[in-house]
Amino acid sequence: MPPMRAPVVLCFIVAVSARQLQLASLVFRHGDRSPDRTFPTDPHQVDEWPQGWGQLTQMGMLQHYDLAQELLIKRYMTKGTETFLLSSSYERDEIYVRSTDVDRTLMSAECQMAALYKPTGRQVFLENLDWQPVPIHTVPLAEDKLLRGFSIDCPRYKELKEEYKNDADYLEVMAQNKDLFARVKKNAGIDYDLNPSNSYQISDPLFCEKQHNLTWADWVTEEDFAALFKVNDFSIYKLFAGKEIHRITAGPFLGEVLNHMEAKQNGGKLEATKMFVYSAHDLNVAAFLNALGLYGPDTPQPPYASIMMIELYLQDDGSTSVEVYYHMGPEADGPTEFMALPECPSPCTLEKFKAFVTPLIPDDFDKECQLSSKATKSKVGIIAGLSVSAAAVVVALVVLVVWCHRRGQRKHRFPDTDKC
Repeated sequence: MPPMRAPVVLCFIVAVSARQLQLASLVFRHGDRSPDRTFPTDPHQVDEWPQGWGQLTQMGMLQHYDLAQELLIKRYMTKGTETFLLSSSYERDEIYVRSTDVDRTLMSAECQMAALYKPTGRQVFLENLDWQPVPIHTVPLAEDKLLRGFSIDCPRYKELKEEYKNDADYLEVMAQNKDLFARVKKNAGIDYDLNPSNSYQISDPLFCEKQHNLTWADWVTEEDFAALFKVNDFSIYKLFAGKEIHRITAGPFLGEVLNHMEAKQNGGKLEATKMFVYSAHDLNVAAFLNALGLYGPDTPQPPYASIMMIELYLQDDGSTSVEVYYHMGPEADGPTEFMALPECPSPCTLEKFKAFVTPLIPDDFDKECQLSSKATKSKVGIIAGLSVSAAAVVVALVVLVVWCHRRGQRKHRFPDTDKC
């Protein structure tokens, strides 16, 4: 009898743990970059950075290469695990990569794909080149409602950003840092007043310089830097807090994630695609985490190469579960954390996830951004322009007909006149 029990126990263990990842949507922040700008008294101006402002550095390239090698390959390409999802070689139907239309995000995605899909066999097109092209899709920033809805011309979001400056917590942070802002303004040599919303213009270049072991200006202290950075963390939270803001900044993305999950479950045209990868900014990651209830006023801003993973699992009983994981990037040297959704307790089935995110998805993005009136004016302008052009053509034809008629009369009277 004892030998017969072992297989029974083993089968029971397999049945309990039997589930398989069906689909993953990943969104990550770009890698280490040069500052977007700096202040007048900073000893490190644009010529300090080889590629100029806001560009991916070699450190940032390595961060995304390491992210793919140390996390993505182990998590999604290891056979026999419940998270096994992708072939070890590039299969175009399995993965779709999209980036915001910014150099550093495009390059981050390229570095990640270079590490993920080294060519083998028929995929090698040049000997000794350990790389193959993988398509990275993008759209112009001004049209990117999916990943940069808050950066396009969205009048309503601009209004909401101004409104939150009257919130009690914003005013409290403003008051608490009044002396800091005045001191930094004077020392930095800027001609504008600092507040929680623009303090990053000082903290960001200081952070980039610290990452690259560059010496700060003499007036900068560790205490002031830490205080500015804390204010910036709070500001990022406020940028994306509130249901209406969620619908503008995160709703289109969550809607796409949901559509992909439903297509996978229903065997739709996206059935073959197993992973969607989005290369973006810290603000994107913060916006999506905020909308899911996973980001608070004291949450540190997403670090370089941090990544959020939204995964759809098929359980052995045929049910589904949606799970969110977050990794703070190679530099953080931390684990991949399971993030329990406050509004969708575990197990968060696809049905419950849909009920949770649907109120966050805009029915008409342009209308909620208050772009409809602008679009209408544009259409009216086009129609008016066409009307004027048509009228001009009609007038020209009338003049031509009259002229030809008169020439005809002239020919009748004077037969040698040229034809019209």
